[in-house]
Amino acid sequence: MKKKVILLLAVVVLAAGTAVFVHLRTNQKTVCTGNINGQEVSVALTHNKDELKRQTIEKTTSFEILGEGITGSEVEKLAQEQEKIYQKIPGVSYSYRVSEDTVIERLTIDFQKADIALLEEYGIVEGNSVTGEEEDKTVSYEATLRGYKAVNIVPEE
Repeated sequence: MKKKVILLLAVVVLAAGTAVFVHLRTNQKTVCTGNINGQEVSVALTHNKDELKRQTIEKTTSFEILGEGITGSEVEKLAQEQEKIYQKIPGVSYSYRVSEDTVIERLTIDFQKADIALLEEYGIVEGNSVTGEEEDKTVSYEATLRGYKAVNIVPEE
């Protein structure tokens, strides 16, 4: 009897461990970094297999890159304009922080809440990364990752 109970416990523990492992593998996160035209870029992609669930892009830009003589107040005004645009899109959040000589922008897209067709309309996602029928559209993790790699935003080791 004691052996049966121990064996049963071992099976339950093994099954529970497998369930935890499967749960951990359903949503994976990939962080990519790089530099585009002097802007430091970090992208966090959360996905389940090839379906992109969430994407957060953080970009640090020096005023010097934006143009000679640009001021913090001008950068602030530009960022506020961007913020107004992104506020119109469900599932998208945008924030920024202006310092003495840089602006840090953060754009997060929750693809489970966002209307993919609206994201396409605003040019936030491109047709080649979108899959599925009109009501069931998803964004492809693999296509998105290929796009980032093409501009030297690559996964961290």
